[in-house]
Amino acid sequence: MTHTDEKIGGTSMNDFAAVRDNTIMRPAEMGGSLYRRIIVVSAYGGVTDQLLEHKNSGKPGIFALFAEGMNDESWGDAMAALRQQMCAINAKLFSDAGLVANAN
Repeated sequence: MTHTDEKIGGTSMNDFAAVRDNTIMRPAEMGGSLYRRIIVVSAYGGVTDQLLEHKNSGKPGIFALFAEGMNDESWGDAMAALRQQMCAINAKLFSDAGLVANAN
């Protein structure tokens, strides 16, 4: 049996419910299968920019801050800010407290 490879971009991940309902669950409801599918999901929109480098401004991300200044706390501060942002995203995406805790 064959399988499919599917990639879901970061901007799409910002609407997790739509991804879940239309991309992951819908094929199974239409006679497809939840299995034999490889689904690669990106980080939420904007997160990769903060991890690596902002694609438009060139502002260094956490990786560059860490690599360039091991004795500098800027990367740790950036990591803490990203964590807060991701927790805020999770709180908007999931209504169940247990799911929010798992995502965080």
